[in-house]
Amino acid sequence: MKQYDRLAEYYDDVISGKDVSAPYVMSAIRRFNPRAKTLLELGCGTGDVLKVLVNRFELTGIDSSSEMLKIAEKKIPDGKFIRGDIR
Repeated sequence: MKQYDRLAEYYDDVISGKDVSAPYVMSAIRRFNPRAKTLLELGCGTGDVLKVLVNRFELTGIDSSSEMLKIAEKKIPDGKFIRGDIR
């Protein structure tokens, strides 16, 4: 999506939810699937939330913005990132 491509370089400073989202995700995983080894984030943006979880899981992120995914790939070189529509 074009608007997210334009926002990509500012996304982490303005919108990042890592401080709230990452602990919530970990809490849900501990509760529902504590043995999980992989994690898929739909609408991963710049990978800010995934980066917090990088040492715990094999990570995959999907996002519609190629610019957001470029940033995510730099943050998490071992992650798998897919450009796609999560709908």
